[in-house]
Amino acid sequence: MLFTIVTGTRPNLVKAAPLIREFEKQGLNYHFIHTGQHYDVTMFRNILKDLEMPKPSCDFGVFTPDTVKRISDIMFEFGKYANYNKPNMVIVFGDVDSSLAIALCANKLKIPLAHIEAGERSGNRSMPEEINRILIDELSDYHFCSSTNALWNLKSIDIKMWTASFGNLMLDQLRHILSTQEEYAVKNEPYGILTLHRQENVDDPEKLKLIMEMVGRISERIIIYFPVHPRTRKQFGPGVKKHHGIIFDTPWLYSEFIRILNNAEFIITDSGGVQVEASYLNIPTITLRNETEWLDTVSNGSNVVIGNTEYLEFDDLKKAIDNILDGKWKQSSFKNMAEYNHNASENIVNILKGLKL
Repeated sequence: MLFTIVTGTRPNLVKAAPLIREFEKQGLNYHFIHTGQHYDVTMFRNILKDLEMPKPSCDFGVFTPDTVKRISDIMFEFGKYANYNKPNMVIVFGDVDSSLAIALCANKLKIPLAHIEAGERSGNRSMPEEINRILIDELSDYHFCSSTNALWNLKSIDIKMWTASFGNLMLDQLRHILSTQEEYAVKNEPYGILTLHRQENVDDPEKLKLIMEMVGRISERIIIYFPVHPRTRKQFGPGVKKHHGIIFDTPWLYSEFIRILNNAEFIITDSGGVQVEASYLNIPTITLRNETEWLDTVSNGSNVVIGNTEYLEFDDLKKAIDNILDGKWKQSSFKNMAEYNHNASENIVNILKGLKL
């Protein structure tokens, strides 16, 4: 039996790493494919070594910025791969274009599809990722949910295909990093972290400038480290003031990011996965989005969602930071939730190897 594991972006690689380790441990036959959606030295080649991952069996090298061409090119490349290798099951992750392309192709070729991180919903259909999530779930034969909320989301829309909730692969990898490497801080003095990459925040230079001005005012009180995503870096121009309290950096390797995050006072982010990782580490999280698919991070007190540039107010950001630095941020109960302490990779592989495909 051949399982084909497909990644396209850095977050996909983080989720695939513990799954591949478990496949190796249990001796299952698999291929690891990377589509090339994120194809950057820092975001791909170096991260494979950082995550202790093997070289992909196949790299499609599809890294066009054109969304339609990206999806069609990935479908074309996967079709060639599948017709030659005849996989028994394809496994995709999350909500990226690569996963949607593979899901569409697998459906047309009648190859069983497993969706890991199924059922997540933000409720905002203007987000490309939200549409991807919905479509991938509809096309999938097997759904592995990262939370009870995600499982209920699938049940509420009456998806009758096989579903299960088995924990979060991101947290498997986080725990692996912290168990194998020494923790450290960037500096002895307190610091915060900023990450930005979503189109609604960074694609318009004026909106990016607004965020940087607000965070710049916060950096007058505490140093903020800013590993700049390649998409974000493209938008910086002479109009963006570089405040002395914001330390610009290249993107960190995943293990480096987790260890730096673990010693931060807070993180300001528009990422999805970072909300979960920071919440598990009990690092106060301020999310620059209008909604989140990770509702547990909010209900358990580790994350506050204050809006993207359309609704973002400096007073809301300042209030959240003041609460953190003045010791008024309530302790989160997120890490104590049983569903986030499962060995997700072992549970998923045990299910997969028992399937009659």
